[in-house]
Amino acid sequence: MPSSKNTPSRLMKRQLLDALQTRVTQIRETRNLSQTEAAKLLGITQPRLSSLVMGHAHLFSIESLSDLAAKAGLTVKLTVVRARKAKG
Repeated sequence: MPSSKNTPSRLMKRQLLDALQTRVTQIRETRNLSQTEAAKLLGITQPRLSSLVMGHAHLFSIESLSDLAAKAGLTVKLTVVRARKAKG
């Protein structure tokens, strides 16, 4: 059984958060934006953007992260495959 830190939903959340952190950094650097200006582009407050940048995953749902990813120009894809049986 996976540990509570490695559940599929936590891994998805972490991937979304990492991608958003990278994208927000790119947007801010290429457009020379403050956090407040970048937050407005995403339709959120500056404190909310700060929480995202600081990696506070527990403050975000998978749904809110995927919506933010879309607003940031990212496409979110979900792939579901059958798990392999462990050899043993």
